Amino acid sequence: MARTLCVLACVGLVPAFTAIGFSQSDKCQAIYVNKNNVDYCYEIGGSQDEARNAAPQSCGEGSQMGCWSCNACIAFAQATDGGTCWAGDWGMTEEEAEGKAVKACESVGCKCEIKFKKCLK
Repeated sequence: MARTLCVLACVGLVPAFTAIGFSQSDKCQAIYVNKNNVDYCYEIGGSQDEARNAAPQSCGEGSQMGCWSCNACIAFAQATDGGTCWAGDWGMTEEEAEGKAVKACESVGCKCEIKFKKCLK
């Protein structure tokens, strides 16, 4: 069963959260965005806590969670013009995660593209 938490974050918007439970034996991953909203970090962990705790360390102080998932796929979309719009989302397939991330990123009027995608199942 997939477990996820994803955040839509664009300048001036309040993040939206979705979460369900997790198991310590899951294959988990997390994407964080640095404090300037221009770069991202990706980490894998044997548990939700390992993945979520490693990503901000590699991305730097003040980074924001873009998305984490266990036993599923994640994708990170960012504005094509170098703007600060971005979104992370999840799905049971790479295509589902990509589509949701681009749709969320573009929901505020930005033109967005996938910068990263990964499935762990």
